[in-house]
Amino acid sequence: MRTHFTDLTFARAVITLALADGGPGQFEPFAIKRWGAQGGLIAKAAVGGVTTADTGADPSTVWFERVFEASILGRLQGLRRVPWSVRMNSMVSGARGFWVGQLKPIPLSKPAVEGAELRIAKVASIVVATLESLQAGGQVAEEALDRDLRRAVTESLDAAFIDAGSSGIANTQPPSVTSGGILIPSVGDVDEDIRAAVDSFQGDLSRAVWTTDPKTAVAIGLSEDVTGGRKFPEVGARGGELAGIPVVTTTGSPLDSTGGQLSLIDPTGIAYNADRVEIERSMHGMLVMSDDPENDPSPLKVSMFQTESAALKSVVYANWDPQRAGGVVTITGAQYGGQVS
Repeated sequence: MRTHFTDLTFARAVITLALADGGPGQFEPFAIKRWGAQGGLIAKAAVGGVTTADTGADPSTVWFERVFEASILGRLQGLRRVPWSVRMNSMVSGARGFWVGQLKPIPLSKPAVEGAELRIAKVASIVVATLESLQAGGQVAEEALDRDLRRAVTESLDAAFIDAGSSGIANTQPPSVTSGGILIPSVGDVDEDIRAAVDSFQGDLSRAVWTTDPKTAVAIGLSEDVTGGRKFPEVGARGGELAGIPVVTTTGSPLDSTGGQLSLIDPTGIAYNADRVEIERSMHGMLVMSDDPENDPSPLKVSMFQTESAALKSVVYANWDPQRAGGVVTITGAQYGGQVS
């Protein structure tokens, strides 16, 4: 079934959503006129505000799978996926096997306790595109829109998941997995920071993963020993290994003038769900150009009507719950070897 559409079908559905005048009834005529025989499939993907479902191999679902695989959630092996709104047991320690004598009771892994249900939550981002770029057509413009959408969704999802400064919003946004974990200020030395993180870590080191931003990873990889050699040559912008533990990098990991963060995570102690994305468009109103619109005293405001732009809002349905105490340790203010933010 996946052979019936291309990687750009979803982006073309978004363009149809943004430009087809007259609502859903005009989606198919617009798409067929612009893309020919594939127009029917594109129009179908655009119906309902370009919404993915968690079943079936439609273009929207496949696009979400690509985004998910590129995100931290998709790259951390061992995360425990659970259904929405179903009360589950929390795995607060790893499962164990026991030798059992005849007629003896089988011991239980300690402890598996009843945990709270994982409720649906949303992570949102907005991409602004000019009508000219959407109307221009051509594969180059479509690929650019697809990249922008995927990057916006992936970065917003990663930042919500990993940013130690994100404490969440009650009944709206889950805290990041790092905000409720153990936070250790960096001493500016990679070796010392690694030791401190490992000493405080109470998860399964054999399943653990480091997460950080690409620049901090490069700085770690360029750290020199007393002879001028590289301490950690296996670490770079695209990840690698640090002290034998895999490194996953993302631009969603926070980095500012005080440095980045380096997190040691046991994915097996984290329950999660992420199953779909919705994209809606608006061509009217004002956009507040700020990453903190509620607290910015004088944000720049841009009229979409005046600038002939379309705002494409993506909403990811995702939530997570770290269930193992000490399973997440984060070095904050990590800045090594003259690293520049």
